[in-house]
Amino acid sequence: MSEPEYTRREFFSYSGQKALEIARAALEALREARGKKDEKNFLGEAKKEWVRPPGALEEKSFLEKCTRCGDCLKACPPLVLRALGPEWGENLEGTPSLWPRERACLMCEDFPCIASCPEGALSREPNQIPRLGLAVVDENRCVLKDHQPCRECEKACPKEFKSVFVDLAVNRVSIDVKTCVGCGLCAEICPAQAIGIKIVK
Repeated sequence: MSEPEYTRREFFSYSGQKALEIARAALEALREARGKKDEKNFLGEAKKEWVRPPGALEEKSFLEKCTRCGDCLKACPPLVLRALGPEWGENLEGTPSLWPRERACLMCEDFPCIASCPEGALSREPNQIPRLGLAVVDENRCVLKDHQPCRECEKACPKEFKSVFVDLAVNRVSIDVKTCVGCGLCAEICPAQAIGIKIVK
């Protein structure tokens, strides 16, 4: 099979297109790498977009008690809990997780996930509202910095533990650290993915 023949103009046009494609791919890779770095700085830890279910013990104790039975996953009415896969390593595989940006915790009144845990890896004191983490805002991603009047996170925050407040006068989102339970409803609704849930102790 003979090689295709190109005129000089066609050759340089083709070469230019390939060079442009390579440059675009390199730029996209740079943006992705920068995004991952920003995410790490944003959450103050290695990129991890999941948290434990309500009532989870401190991670070391949680892993010691969790049997990977899956009862909490089945008990969750909105089915927002899911087991971590093998890509997270043998130590974490099969343990329950919640991904707030995809589907937030609805903070069910009776917390059936906690009640279903036979080993006490998930637990709470009577009348205690368990805390999953703390909402944190990446101001560099938030559309308010571009003076777009967005209040989606504020509207999504449950009135029972109102914690997210938008001040359009200064284009800023503030989080009340005393009342935030880290349910993630603000993170799920955010159109710019500018909110994450940080695990706090």
